[in-house]
Amino acid sequence: MLFSAKQAENHARRELLLMRSRDLRLRLAEDSQVLARPLALVDRIRDGFHWLAAHPQWLALPIAITVVLRPRRVLGWALKAWWGWRMFRRVQALLPR
Repeated sequence: MLFSAKQAENHARRELLLMRSRDLRLRLAEDSQVLARPLALVDRIRDGFHWLAAHPQWLALPIAITVVLRPRRVLGWALKAWWGWRMFRRVQALLPR
């Protein structure tokens, strides 16, 4: 008798937990609808990067045009990038591993 009372209590607790879990899942689904549009935008941006990785000639073309038309500006960007890379490596060497 004691065992069946404990079983009934466990069964009732299980049913309550299942109902609570179902309610929480429904609430999560409703609350996550707010994120649908921003996440769709992130997916489109990611897909664009994948497409660009598969078609690098479309990235090389504007870079080549810029190098031809404004070589001084490109050289300035390259020097800034090189300086940034050196600073990054120096800071990285100072950080403990």
